[in-house]
Amino acid sequence: MRDNAKSFLAKYEGKDTASMAAAEQAIGGLLILDGFIGMPHPLSGKKRSSIFGNFIGILFGIALLFAPALYSHSAQAKMTATTTGTVVAVSQPQINSTTDSNGKTNTTSTCSLSAKYTVSGQEYTQTSYSSSSSNCSLIANSAVTVNYNPSNPGSWDTNVKGLKGAMKYVQWGGIFLIVISSIGFLFRLFTIWFGWRLLQRGRKLAKTLPNGGSLASMIKKIREEFSKNVFGV
Repeated sequence: MRDNAKSFLAKYEGKDTASMAAAEQAIGGLLILDGFIGMPHPLSGKKRSSIFGNFIGILFGIALLFAPALYSHSAQAKMTATTTGTVVAVSQPQINSTTDSNGKTNTTSTCSLSAKYTVSGQEYTQTSYSSSSSNCSLIANSAVTVNYNPSNPGSWDTNVKGLKGAMKYVQWGGIFLIVISSIGFLFRLFTIWFGWRLLQRGRKLAKTLPNGGSLASMIKKIREEFSKNVFGV
């Protein structure tokens, strides 16, 4: 963005003071705006991430980074013992809908299980702690792996090992998000700083002009030209 701004300003350097002052103010203001709210990308038309968006990304990455630690205190993390049970019943599928960034709606179905299993000679018939889409493919009398809490055998779930493994990927995802968002944050911070310098330099230059000269129309025209060339709007 800095190179685009410098390249655009170059054609005003040999012109009169008023043109240069207007150009620096126009471009500086747009760079500040781009850093704070994110202007559209000229190719995709989608808004770039703003400095606030990157900051939120950093916070979300930190949350993902500590997700395994939070999981270690969950009820599922305490289900360390394993046995084989028999499915007694499968719940009716629960439909979950999500909408992606393109406005497309995706639906998934999840089911919970009621299973019968024996621990230390005592038989339990309990509903699983959570529901999942893989449970929907099971039927009554199917064999199922039961992960239960040794201190509370009535609390059980399935595929707990898979969840523990997924936590590692979540943690690495958090690290990746922190790195990418931090780079974006610093880039946006630099864009705002560079824009502020241009804006202040343009205002300082404008003060050297004779009284009565108005740069408003020139600034508007240059702003529109720069927006069209760099942001496509």
